[in-house]
Amino acid sequence: MKKILSKIRHTIQKYLCSQIPLKYYNSLILPHPIGIVIASDAKIGENVVVYQNVTIGRKSINYDSAKEYPIIEDNVIIYAGAVIAGGITVGANSVVGPNAVVTKDVQPNSLVVGFNNIKTRKEVIDL
Repeated sequence: MKKILSKIRHTIQKYLCSQIPLKYYNSLILPHPIGIVIASDAKIGENVVVYQNVTIGRKSINYDSAKEYPIIEDNVIIYAGAVIAGGITVGANSVVGPNAVVTKDVQPNSLVVGFNNIKTRKEVIDL
């Protein structure tokens, strides 16, 4: 079984130009799985949607600390081109917009657009 999963991962990396650790295949929803890079030490919850060209990983070259990797909680949607970097947490039920860069913690039920422009659900509704 491990050999089969390894072949599947290799095929995905080769043809889709993506690096997605096998441990995430049960919890991720990948509508367009092209150009996605997810660090093997990142933590990803259930029902997380990741669109094309997303990067989830560390923001430094400090190889000693597991705290350098993001935690993505349940039911998060990450749109195309987003970068989530560093030892941060993206809270449950949040949305990371296209091409957003996230290097700060995101509270649950938030929207992130641009560079660390984080809005809570209440702030979005009040707009």
